[in-house]
Amino acid sequence: MTFVHVSERLLSLAESLTVAVEVKIQERAARGEDIVNFGVGQPDFPTPPAVCEAARKAVEAGATRYTPPGGTKELRQEAAVFFQKRGIPATAADTVVSCGAKHSLYNAMAAILEKGDEVLLPAPYWVTYPEQVKLAEAVPVPVVPREGLKVTPADLDRAKTSRTKLLVMNSPNNPSGLVYDRKQTEALAEWCVSNSVLILSDEIYDRMVYDGRQAVSPASLGELVAARTITVNGVSKCYSMTGWRIGFVTGPKDVMEAVVRFQGQTTGNPAAVSQAAALAALRGPQDSVETMRVAFEKRRNTVVEVLRTIPGVELAIPEGAFYAFPRVASAARHAGGSVALAEQLIDRGVGVVPGAGFGADEHIRISFAVPDDRLRVGLERLKDGLGRMAAAPR
Repeated sequence: MTFVHVSERLLSLAESLTVAVEVKIQERAARGEDIVNFGVGQPDFPTPPAVCEAARKAVEAGATRYTPPGGTKELRQEAAVFFQKRGIPATAADTVVSCGAKHSLYNAMAAILEKGDEVLLPAPYWVTYPEQVKLAEAVPVPVVPREGLKVTPADLDRAKTSRTKLLVMNSPNNPSGLVYDRKQTEALAEWCVSNSVLILSDEIYDRMVYDGRQAVSPASLGELVAARTITVNGVSKCYSMTGWRIGFVTGPKDVMEAVVRFQGQTTGNPAAVSQAAALAALRGPQDSVETMRVAFEKRRNTVVEVLRTIPGVELAIPEGAFYAFPRVASAARHAGGSVALAEQLIDRGVGVVPGAGFGADEHIRISFAVPDDRLRVGLERLKDGLGRMAAAPR
C-alpha cells in the first residue's frame, strides 16, 4: 500500500518515442536478434582522442569538484567565442553551460514561460519540445505547414493567438534534416519581431550541413532579432560527445541570469570533468567534425538513393543533421499508424522512430548515424518491409 501520489504535471508527461524505440531495440538485441538500429540519434564515431585525453588529465589534476552553477569561467568564455563565430552577439556573462543541450532548452523555457503561455512548434518537431513546454506549464501549439515540411510566416499567422509567447526554431531540423536558408530564417525572424514573439533556436546540428549549405542563426540577423532570441548549442552531436552531457545557451542577460539561478537550485553545475573535455573540443583541432560531416553526407546520399526506389515513399532530401524523414503513408495506414509500423519493422530486423512523436504520423525517422555496412543492410530490410506492408491487403 502506498500513499504517495505522482503529480499531475508528470502524469501528463509523454514517454519519449525515441527512447522507447531504443529500449525495445536493445531488449531484442539482448535476446540475440539482429536489429539494424536506425532509431538512435547520436553519431557512431568515437569522441576525439584529444578530448578524452584532456578529460583524463583533468581528473588527475583534481577537476572532480563543484564548479560555478553556470559553468567554469574558461568554458563560458570559449562557448561565447563559439557563438560569436556564428555571428551571435555573446559574452561569457550571457553564456551558460548546462548538462546537455536538452537541459539548456528546458532551462530557457523555465526562465521565460508563464502558466498558459502558448509556444509555437513548427511540425515536424523534436519529440521533447512539447513535453518541456508542458513541464513549464505552458501550452504547446503544433504548426503544420500548408506545404512541405518548413513553416512560413503565413503558417505562423494561422496559429498565433493573444497568448503566443515563443517560437521554437530548429535548423538543421530533427527529424526532417531540412535546413532553413537565410531568406526563410529572415522571414520567420521578422515575423517574430513584428508580433512580439520570442525565439528559442535549437542549433545543435549546425555544423552537420550538406551540399555547401550553411545554417543561419536567427540571432545573427541584427540587434532587434538578437534581443529576443535564445540560442542553444553544445558538443553532443558535432564532437560525438552525447554521453558527456554538455550544452550551452546564450541570450538576453536577464534571462541567462535566471537560468544560472535555476540551474544552481537543480543540477548545481554541469560535471566538472565533462566541462574540461568540452573546453578541449572547442579549443582543439576541428578536423574530426569535418570527417564526420563528410561521412554523413555520403550516407545521406545512400539513404536517398535507396528510399527513392521504394514505391509509395516520398522524401524531402535531408540537407543537414543525420536523419531522413520519409513519408510512408500507405505502409503506415496498413499498419494502423506509424507506431504500429515501427513495431512491425522491428520484427523485420530494422528499428525506426514513429513519426507520431514528431507530429507527423504518416512519416518515420531514420537515423543514418550507423556504420556503412549496417546502413546498407538496414536499408534493404526497410525497403523489403515497407514494400510488403504497402502492398498487403487490408
